[in-house]
Amino acid sequence: MEMEAPSSKEARFKKWLKDNGACFDKLDFYADPLVITVAKARRALPPAIFQKQPPINTNTSNNSDVKPEDEDIPEADSGHLRQNSRLGDEQEIASNQGGHSTETQTTTPSSKPQAKLEEVVIPSRVILILYLIQQKLLGEESFYFPFFSMVPGPIPTALTMDLQDLDFLRGTNAFHVTQELQERLRKQYETIIHIVGHALSPKDYTWERFLWAETVISSRAFPAHLFGEANEREVAIVPLSDMLNHRCRQKATWTKTEMGINMSGSFVKAGDQVFNNYGPKSNEELLIAYGFCIEDNPDDHVTLKANFSRDPDRDRKRVILERAGISMESVHYLGHESIPASLLMTMRVMAMNPYEVEYFYGYSPMNERSMKDILEFVGFRNEFAMLDLLDLLLGSKIQALQDSDQFLKEPENAAQRFALVYRNGQRRILNKGTQHLRGLFAVLLSDAQDKSAPAGTAPFLALENARPTRTQWSDIAGLETRTMSELKEEAIRTLVVEARSLMVQHNDDIFGEAMMTAFPNHGWGDSEYGATPINHSLHTASEEMMEAEDEMAIQLEQDAILTSYMIYLRYRPEEEANWPALNFVRAACKFDYASILDEDMTEDILDLHASLTNVFEAVDEKVFDPKKFSPEMFLWATGVLEVHSISFHLDNGQVVSGILPK
Repeated sequence: MEMEAPSSKEARFKKWLKDNGACFDKLDFYADPLVITVAKARRALPPAIFQKQPPINTNTSNNSDVKPEDEDIPEADSGHLRQNSRLGDEQEIASNQGGHSTETQTTTPSSKPQAKLEEVVIPSRVILILYLIQQKLLGEESFYFPFFSMVPGPIPTALTMDLQDLDFLRGTNAFHVTQELQERLRKQYETIIHIVGHALSPKDYTWERFLWAETVISSRAFPAHLFGEANEREVAIVPLSDMLNHRCRQKATWTKTEMGINMSGSFVKAGDQVFNNYGPKSNEELLIAYGFCIEDNPDDHVTLKANFSRDPDRDRKRVILERAGISMESVHYLGHESIPASLLMTMRVMAMNPYEVEYFYGYSPMNERSMKDILEFVGFRNEFAMLDLLDLLLGSKIQALQDSDQFLKEPENAAQRFALVYRNGQRRILNKGTQHLRGLFAVLLSDAQDKSAPAGTAPFLALENARPTRTQWSDIAGLETRTMSELKEEAIRTLVVEARSLMVQHNDDIFGEAMMTAFPNHGWGDSEYGATPINHSLHTASEEMMEAEDEMAIQLEQDAILTSYMIYLRYRPEEEANWPALNFVRAACKFDYASILDEDMTEDILDLHASLTNVFEAVDEKVFDPKKFSPEMFLWATGVLEVHSISFHLDNGQVVSGILPK
């Protein structure tokens, strides 16, 4: 069968439009290798482009005007089917079938429909899909044949991607979304055929045709509220109007008038393409729904979501977020310009330690300060921890792209080329987000290093202590060249009280020598910062258990050193100690940190204190006076550690923990 020349198809389509009331004398159509057909201005167009609404005819036998959603489905056995009377309300139809395949060959499900169906609700979108297939099968007998001849098949959206195409999406959010959509649509198809296949002839209503009809709707449909439908979720196919291509920030407004559809746009010169605006859509949305992407799309973004599923405090954190008007399930969009404020607030809540959660969960915001205002800055410890978590989140996204680059090859079709455009855009946005994150960290670090700032009031949260922001964003953020790991290392060197530095670097010789005496056989002094490297190698169960026990012992030693140092500083003469730890301890003395420890933790800490008392017998009493190193002081110091401890994740895989005295 010879393919019909484009000119004859266009001529038939234009005649069909005019015969049914469409007015487009200011437009011409041109072939485009990527988008099949484009509309261009025949002469200069004013901002208003008018088009009459063609009649919608769904009954080819009598040409009566019946909308697709009003067409009845044939009766099935003794029961009957009815469409969903509520537009867009897509009630799930349960399927009794097993797994399904996503292969692209023609398929006709062999399972038979249930014998008796009293009543089945079919989503109106599915009704429209089935109707498009029906009309397509009629060929030239269909009222819509001139329109269908202009619609490509198959329409290349993400739904039609095969495994080779999907390789170009690996490591991105679109990869998972596309797979989920493909599986969901395939299941929906099998369910519908299972129910009504005997009435619709499954050999005609194949998966390929079902997929074609769905992509026609997803890529070409308009919101039905333009035509007076109350439900905004409903869609409608509008021939001719659906041929206008998308352009970002294009001025385009569609309204329904008594005479038809009115599109208001900007002035168009003769010979220029007439564009529509599908809305501020990212490349991910464009690729999935329409099958194309835009280089340097100003509306592009990376989809991010915080995962609280393993957080033991997630219920209380959910309440804190809700008080700030943020849902824990919110999806956040990282764009070109900045990190969304809602994402920063969400990550601050995620970074809260148990004490901060308790503190803010029990806080009742006054009228002058809402929870949303408070979550703009919780405290220095929380802010550093939040930026560290956000660095991990963005870094995992970047790493996923890098790890999946191995699947890439030279693109062989439009789907792969557009997927590559999307992929590269995601990488650029993530790198820009990381750059912005470095600026935030640098400004925070500069403020935290300010020695002129007062120590504040314990427990040093922003409710009692406003952030002393003296560094202007423009002074550092745009000029920051250090990596996040380098910035974290500077924070560790200049701010964090960390166990290994107390022993190896001898910031305080007397205390360091005492620690070397107390822990002569410590097994963690050779690694930088005393951090425990993240070990990705495989071990047997027994080796993993031994490793876990070793890490626990190391952590106990480090905690013992840090708590001991807090007690040591508490009684140290001011002129002999280094900033900032001493000022911090002086302020922390005024707060009952022991009160935050529960009964079980208190008992464990007292047991640890008893064992350490024996360890410290050989230590100089100038460092560990038994009267000062009392159970009460050890509980206080442990509370300080619980509230003010922080961990930084470095690029070399190390996790450095210590006390942030701010």
